[in-house]
Amino acid sequence: MKSAGSPPGVLVVDDEAIIRMELAMDLGELGFDVHEAHDVTGALAAIEAHPGIVGGVFDVHLNGDLTGYDLVRIVREKQPFFAVIMITGSGFLPPPGFDEQVLLSPKPVDSRRIALTMSAKLGLPDVA
Repeated sequence: MKSAGSPPGVLVVDDEAIIRMELAMDLGELGFDVHEAHDVTGALAAIEAHPGIVGGVFDVHLNGDLTGYDLVRIVREKQPFFAVIMITGSGFLPPPGFDEQVLLSPKPVDSRRIALTMSAKLGLPDVA
């Protein structure tokens, strides 16, 4: 559990290292405690290792057999209020019946907008 006054933990999951690192760097500069993963397995390990992670920015298309949508479903089974923003460069639409609370944002990402949106989803004051 994160302590009062500590920055909110956010997980960036993208199989493209440049995009993941740039987004993580920008979110970190805006005040988030950022963790990174390149696939679903790494994301789940990060969430388990860092209980202060309360939200994530997940790419739709990830390495392996599972997608970002699968990751959302898995995470939400344990943390129903986990805030999620999905990013995609392909315009891939969510499957029918997918969680309406998940925002789908196109690439290239606007890190500032993503950070402000995540802050709002978490009910936090604006970062930076």
